[in-house]
Amino acid sequence: MVKVYNCPEGIILTMLIPYCKVIKNEFFNLRNDLKNLLYFAKIIFLGCLWYNLLDFHMNFFMTALGALITEKKGLNLCLQSEAMELSGKGRAVAADNS
Repeated sequence: MVKVYNCPEGIILTMLIPYCKVIKNEFFNLRNDLKNLLYFAKIIFLGCLWYNLLDFHMNFFMTALGALITEKKGLNLCLQSEAMELSGKGRAVAADNS
């Protein structure tokens, strides 16, 4: 035989349900705020990381590009002729060519 009791805990729980819903909603709002905060923190962190990597790679690529440009024969000859003009050896050659 099963006895059924009228338990006051059920009444207390039904009275607490609206408060539990409010607490649950506040918890989810707080959780969403923390998610948004972490999302923006990730964006800022990745942005800073990307900027630093981009800055490093731009310096690296510009150095490599400068090395490639100076190895080209035409620009190398131009640089040599400018160096000769600055040293005084190329003035007569430049005057003869004109």
